[in-house]
Amino acid sequence: MARSLRLVLSTPLLWLPLACAGAADPVESTNAGMASLTSAKYADAYRSFNEAIEAMGPEHPQYVRARTGRAEAGAHFNPEQAVEDYLELAQSSAEVGGREVEKFASVLKQAGSYSQAVVLLDRASKLFPEDTHLRDLFEQYERDASKEASPAELEALAGLGYAGG
Repeated sequence: MARSLRLVLSTPLLWLPLACAGAADPVESTNAGMASLTSAKYADAYRSFNEAIEAMGPEHPQYVRARTGRAEAGAHFNPEQAVEDYLELAQSSAEVGGREVEKFASVLKQAGSYSQAVVLLDRASKLFPEDTHLRDLFEQYERDASKEASPAELEALAGLGYAGG
């Protein structure tokens, strides 16, 4: 028995699949994340996107899609972390600019986190100072908060130092 185990372990081609068994296919994981996100299964989406990100590097063609998807999923259960994650991506990727930030702000707002949408737009307008639309959008979100945000969100905005609260 020990001899046959030694033979199996000493034959690299036989144990190579065992070494790779835990590695996720980043494209499949990203696609699974998108499917879960579309189905409003945010925790599942977050997990799938996280698996994809761990299996790829920033140079992978699906990297920005997976990072954006993870942030969108996180917006529904941890919006503060989602904003941090998205802003980190915006700083490091030329594929993320004002238009993408605006879309993510909308996701935050729809997820019920008006306060984090305001924080995102404020910080992104400083990250992309040439994009005056972001600053205008920040001011609009801050103004509209008094009419559209929940009392808890208004309190959060006030606690963060924004006028909407």
